[in-house]
Amino acid sequence: MGNMISKYLKNIDIKKCITTILVLFVILNTFMVYQNKICRLNEVPVYSGEETSLTNLSSNYDMEFNTSFKTIKGVKLYLNSNSDDETKVNVSLLDENKNVLAVKDVLVSKENTSEPVNVMFDSNVALAGEKNYIAIKSDSTDVAIEEVDHHAKFTLITSELNNFQKLFKLIGILFVVMLIVIYLFKNLIFNSKYISIVFVGTIFITGLTYSLLIPIGNAPDEASHMNTAYYYSNEILHIDNRNGIQMRQCDTEIFKNNGVSYSEMTTYISRFTEKCGDTKMVQTDRQPLNVKRYAFTYIPQALGISIGRILHLNTILTFYLAKLFNLISYSLLVLLAFKITNKNHLLLYFVASLPMTLQQAGSISYDSMTFGLSLCVTAIIFELFEGNVISKKKTVLYVVLCVLLLLCKQCAYIAVALLPLMLMLVNWLKTKYVFDKDRILNLVLKVIPIVILIYFMTCLVLGRKFNTSSPLYFALNPMQLLKKVDLSLDKWGVYYFRTLFTGGFGTDELQASQFMNMFYFAFFVYLIFAGRKSELKTLFQRICIWCVCLITTYGLLYVFQNQTPLEWGYIWGIQGRYFAPVLVLFMYSLSEKGSFDQNEKMSLINLNMFLNTCMLFELFFLRTML
Repeated sequence: MGNMISKYLKNIDIKKCITTILVLFVILNTFMVYQNKICRLNEVPVYSGEETSLTNLSSNYDMEFNTSFKTIKGVKLYLNSNSDDETKVNVSLLDENKNVLAVKDVLVSKENTSEPVNVMFDSNVALAGEKNYIAIKSDSTDVAIEEVDHHAKFTLITSELNNFQKLFKLIGILFVVMLIVIYLFKNLIFNSKYISIVFVGTIFITGLTYSLLIPIGNAPDEASHMNTAYYYSNEILHIDNRNGIQMRQCDTEIFKNNGVSYSEMTTYISRFTEKCGDTKMVQTDRQPLNVKRYAFTYIPQALGISIGRILHLNTILTFYLAKLFNLISYSLLVLLAFKITNKNHLLLYFVASLPMTLQQAGSISYDSMTFGLSLCVTAIIFELFEGNVISKKKTVLYVVLCVLLLLCKQCAYIAVALLPLMLMLVNWLKTKYVFDKDRILNLVLKVIPIVILIYFMTCLVLGRKFNTSSPLYFALNPMQLLKKVDLSLDKWGVYYFRTLFTGGFGTDELQASQFMNMFYFAFFVYLIFAGRKSELKTLFQRICIWCVCLITTYGLLYVFQNQTPLEWGYIWGIQGRYFAPVLVLFMYSLSEKGSFDQNEKMSLINLNMFLNTCMLFELFFLRTML
């Protein structure tokens, strides 16, 4: 199957293919954005809250409000009608001198006031200043308006750009300029000895953008990681944590997790410039995650928070420094991976720059260190596959990186971490002894049937004696494992791919389209099966990688099986990003060729950068600017 696909892809003109992909992507993605009506006017609450009271509109109701907007398109009112019949409500917008700027009549009834009522003026209304008035009157005593602290609860609707949109407009322009510069000077850049730094530079810039545009607390489980990072910041600053995490009073706010609106994003951006609040240390009941074995993964975040506290920065800037330091550490680890090996840079770059990977790298999370170390260890594996004995200095470096990865995330990637150590031992043994490959192969072929027979006999005899909480349960009950996997893929298959490539960005409001996921998946498949020529991958190398992937997958399935009620039938909680540390190895093992000439590499890297830029434009630009 793989040979047939490779043969078909060999005849494809890569430049024409990429040009076609880019044109189709722009057309289809733009159509998707408008078809799903993602582009909306901005809604900015003037007065809002949960505790409301009702005021009757039988007499003239007018209220002063302030806004920095120059024009507005309409208002959203929170009305309440007790009548099933439609009643006319007159809404007027006035300037500070009580001159009428716009008037609109709307019909309301008990049925349509269950939701906020949109009052859209006939055209954009130009405001003369910040101080304005809204006047509301009804012909019936059955209509009332909700009030918050004696102010009408209402929202302004405007086509003006908010702070978040203005920021992204600048970022969008910079990304377009960066793409143009890279394209115009591609021959100079890709032939430079600093190409690895250029790669990492684009990864850092893209990750920095995600880090800035995704509000603090909205990456997966980021709220828990923030508490843990603060705990280790206290350790650095020698502050007592025994009775709970001590925090600055201004840092004790609870950031909203997994859900954010564009109005909240606007507020979030404006908070970067606010003054630092109360810095008095207070005792909290918050506790860190139990990560003592891999506490080093929080060092970058803890350093960022510590510096923010020492400089008396506000809460947003303090936590943002934690995200920034995490991204810097990830970028340095990616650079180290490129320096370790000259092999398969295209695969390493693809996985290192995936939107989901960069979201985690630029968040407050230990995933940044885990992903970076896994890329380094993968580069070590490629280097050791060459069969050369490495120097003592490199051996020490490689062992340290492997041990650090082994400790990460409750030893979830132990198989990846141990493979280089095994390869180092094998390469050393080759220098001491001469092995008869044919004899070893014949021995393995004889042993495999015996091992399979023993395995099935063990499953029949001992399988039922283990419950689901045992690590051996799935190993000795393979049919149960297959059923669970089948049901999980049937229910969550698309979700797994989405959270591997484009992610969910902490909130359903910021999901990439299916078109974007399809293009990333197509690019993923192309990198596996395309190419002109390649070094021969041995059966030993493939078996090593497949064993690593299977062990890692098995471990993840076991962990999440224990967190899922048995009656559900499927395994809940797994995300595609958990497989990112083995993705490069998986792609390499399936690739029959996978080697590209210089021009093809430049085209594919440009395509990768283009997809990343399109991802940013789709998530933020198209959804907020149009």
